[in-house]
Amino acid sequence: MARDVAAGTAVGLVTGFFGVGGGFLIVPTLVIALAFTMRTAIGTSLVVITATSLLGLSAHLLAGRTIQLDVTAVVTAGCVIGAIAGATLASRLPQRELGRSFALVVVAVAAYLLVSIVLLGGPPTQS
Repeated sequence: MARDVAAGTAVGLVTGFFGVGGGFLIVPTLVIALAFTMRTAIGTSLVVITATSLLGLSAHLLAGRTIQLDVTAVVTAGCVIGAIAGATLASRLPQRELGRSFALVVVAVAAYLLVSIVLLGGPPTQS
């Protein structure tokens, strides 16, 4: 139990500090540190992300901030479609391939961020 709390706290700290996290931190933590299977880690991370997101949205709205409902609706619809397609595809992949695919996505995102920051001066800013 203490190990679980420590893992959750570490992921939460990095998420809060850098504003990133989600499956990119939760899934590896569950698989490597807590010995979950990849499929169980993915399902568990989705529940954790949902709870964290609802808490974050509540805090955001309680602070008097707003959200762009039109963009939120479109992105949410796309995410639902993608999640259904991804779950269907993942159910057909062996556990090992699922882990490799996840690792490739993490490496690709890390490479993009590195190139963006080092060579391009960081992410584009909103004007």
